[in-house]
Amino acid sequence: MAIDTATELLMRLRTVGLGVQHDLTARLRPLHLRPGELDVLQHLVCAPGASASVLGRHLDLQRQSLRQQLLSLEQRGLIHREVATGDPRAVGYSATAAGVRALEAGLGVVRDLGLQVLSRHGRRGGEQLLALLGRTQRTLRLARQASLDTEVEEDALPERLSDLYTENGFEPFR
Repeated sequence: MAIDTATELLMRLRTVGLGVQHDLTARLRPLHLRPGELDVLQHLVCAPGASASVLGRHLDLQRQSLRQQLLSLEQRGLIHREVATGDPRAVGYSATAAGVRALEAGLGVVRDLGLQVLSRHGRRGGEQLLALLGRTQRTLRLARQASLDTEVEEDALPERLSDLYTENGFEPFR
């Protein structure tokens, strides 16, 4: 049985995603971080004071998984909880100084892994791959939103994550 291009594309994306997840998890272990925690820290550095519901929506995380990550990060002093004035139910989270340092160290690990990929493809190949992956990510997110019967709008994810950091004054690799 021949596999069509669409099937092979998604099978390869899945395989690559699992491989990156495995490698990244192993490389972050000495820092006592998991990839999901790195995602949460990234978001909180770029958008301090975000609520758990906003984090869950933006990171596409289930409530229980997010709650465990927030609790773990808070217990280790990497984030802190802020209760809104006048409404004790309104809670936001922000990264602490230790959380920013952990994020910078974690992004260094991510960068090293990315440099390994770039060394195989060259700068131009890496830029092309980055553009294709960005478009693919937006396409899949829109398709997932449509299948879940939620409001479909163009994803606010910037073309490059570094743009998001720069917009928010966070520059880990100056």
